[in-house]
Amino acid sequence: MTSSSDSDGDGVVDVDDSCPNGDSNWVSTATTDYDGDGCQDSNEDSDDDNDGILDVNDAFPLDSSESVDTDNDGTGDNADTDDDDDSVLDADDAFPLDPTESEDTDNDGTGDNADTDDDGDNVLDANDAFPLDPTESEDTDNDGTGNNADTDDDGDNVTDANDAFPLDPTESEDTDNDGTGNNADTDDDGDNVTDANDAFPLDPTESEDTDNDGTGNNADTDDDGDNVTDANDAFPLDPTESEDTDNDGTGDNADTDDDGDNVTDANDAFPLDPTESEDTDNDGTGDNADTDDDGDNVTDANDAFPLDPTESEDTDNDGTGDNADTDDDGDNVLDADDAFPLDSSESVDTDNDGTGDNADTDDDGDNVLDADDAFPLDPTKSKDTVSDEDSSIPGFTGILATLSLLGAAFIRRNE
Repeated sequence: MTSSSDSDGDGVVDVDDSCPNGDSNWVSTATTDYDGDGCQDSNEDSDDDNDGILDVNDAFPLDSSESVDTDNDGTGDNADTDDDDDSVLDADDAFPLDPTESEDTDNDGTGDNADTDDDGDNVLDANDAFPLDPTESEDTDNDGTGNNADTDDDGDNVTDANDAFPLDPTESEDTDNDGTGNNADTDDDGDNVTDANDAFPLDPTESEDTDNDGTGNNADTDDDGDNVTDANDAFPLDPTESEDTDNDGTGDNADTDDDGDNVTDANDAFPLDPTESEDTDNDGTGDNADTDDDGDNVTDANDAFPLDPTESEDTDNDGTGDNADTDDDGDNVLDADDAFPLDSSESVDTDNDGTGDNADTDDDGDNVLDADDAFPLDPTKSKDTVSDEDSSIPGFTGILATLSLLGAAFIRRNE
């Protein structure tokens, strides 16, 4: 008779029997109850191992410790260290049950294989030099260090902090800040002078260095290096010239008439003074300013030959100075024979009294006036004693006196 505590007589009391009304006495048959729950495994128990997984879904229906074998390798996932058999241990596999994925770098739930932005930096992996590093996406110089960490992104040996073009290995400076690097820029300093013609291509305040002394013309006080400051240099960019005395545009060194007085410098005693060109007496004062041009101590105003130091007078105005003239007064009596060489009205002074015979009323100084002197040129005689017969001739004595005077004058004129 069936016990009230085991209705189906399967040896499992009803309170423990999952199938209390199962086939009676089935225990004696060949059927099994793997989990001992009172239900026959083959026809009554839907979860033979009683692991909460229906046998139809249980890869291991008789193993309560396993129910899934993801990779179908015969080892349940609980025991299997690589459930999806992707050669990545489950402990290291972000997707241990997905053989197509094992990593999820950005933890967005999509494996890296399917994810188009593995590191979640909003740069597609296809464009990301570091697709698994959210802190990097570019490596401009391909040196293996991302631009964010790299201190020289373009690898031009200029640190990014000092590089106007940190991503361009061909450029690092932009002196004029025009957006074009110096290597490509034909006017680096933006002073409108091309670098090829600019002595200071990186200095916008300078472009020329005429004397090549390293200081630009704008700052240099002597652009041409001729030791004459630009302020005092008529030709500040020409080292061969500094003065232009006559302001004709030609420097004194090249100019053959520096002062523009139409007297060439070679012939000009004062080549830099347009008011002077001669210094006859070489006293340092030009003839125009000098009151005694020939330095003969006779002022020019009183000098018949102001430029001839050997002459100053021309008594007879014949053009020959008295020093050279042999007849100074032009009376046709040589100076050597002329008692009054500078007086054309006199040439004889018979009595040496300083008065020429022409003006002297007593030529021979015998105190007998010439008019009464039978011998006006002979101080020893004044009367002419003649024979009676001669004296009987009226006027004979007067005639002799007249003839004597005329003879004396004739002699003087022809001496």
